[in-house]
Amino acid sequence: RAVEPLMENPDLMALEFGRCPVARIGAASLPKLVDAARRSNPVGFLPKKERKDRHSRKAAACIGQITDPKAVPELMKLLKNDDEDVRLAAVRSLAHMRVQEAQPEFEKMLQDPDEDVRAATLRALASGDKEKYRSKVVDAIGSTKGYRKSQAIGILGDLKDKESVPHLESLLQDKD
Repeated sequence: RAVEPLMENPDLMALEFGRCPVARIGAASLPKLVDAARRSNPVGFLPKKERKDRHSRKAAACIGQITDPKAVPELMKLLKNDDEDVRLAAVRSLAHMRVQEAQPEFEKMLQDPDEDVRAATLRALASGDKEKYRSKVVDAIGSTKGYRKSQAIGILGDLKDKESVPHLESLLQDKD
């Protein structure tokens, strides 16, 4: 019964420093969250592009906070969702729960068209097996620019891996 009132108000969706009460409800809240995350608010200034409204973004963030093991099958399906915010949220949720069966799908998602989804997927894979994915993170640093480069650098830093230090030191000379 708590899902409906929480879903009606985006401010209620993400309380307590961004924590989502709806996410605590778990698998039962997923269908409504997915529906809300798909909604978009067209912006006339950007032709052929839609901007998510606040309700949609908060719903996607809530999906990413679900840690209910009963939600794993549905979260796995969401990895193939058309909406990049929903895919990103599913990656974050499955990575947080350290769901091993997600690894093969994560491998495929390293080719996702959305940069944020690719970065979150690479982070999830590297945190699970830094030896195997360190070189992919280093490659991402060399092939990206700006914010995306900083995401890959952040992944290397999070690994706390001594073998990554030379790669990070070489970046001290980077103009960016």
